[in-house]
Amino acid sequence: RAAKGAILITTKRGSKEGLSINVRANTGMHIAKAYPEYVGSAEYMTLYNEALANDGVAPLYTVKDIYNHASGKNSYRYPNLNYYSSDYVRKAYNRSDVTAEISGGGERAKFYSNISYYRQGDFLKVGEAENNFTSRFNVRGNVDVKLNSFIKAYINANATFYDARSA
Repeated sequence: RAAKGAILITTKRGSKEGLSINVRANTGMHIAKAYPEYVGSAEYMTLYNEALANDGVAPLYTVKDIYNHASGKNSYRYPNLNYYSSDYVRKAYNRSDVTAEISGGGERAKFYSNISYYRQGDFLKVGEAENNFTSRFNVRGNVDVKLNSFIKAYINANATFYDARSA
């Protein structure tokens, strides 16, 4: 009991009804609805210089720099990058999970176990970010033993292995 209510969380336990195995698998694709559209580097430099001029400040970028970025002749020295292009971002990535529940028992002993695996990818696909992922493996179980009418014992165990890679 509590002044404003209470939340009681109970875990699943085994049953006397014999062996039961339930497996569930889900998979899906994450797809972006839209990506922002940005101006190119030359147009950005032109607009930035215009904003500086409106504030009475000297321009930051020279006409020659703006021309070189707009021409695209040397993309390494004068880049015009769009980080939302297909060179850097995937159109979709996968997310999957699998869960298995195994339970059973008899009059004297009951058990329950839950085993699950989850893996999710990432939109980025450039450099080391191409290998980004998140995965989780979880094992949980319990055993209830009734030795006689007044002696009962139980054990609960849980292990979670989490792995993530992020550039």
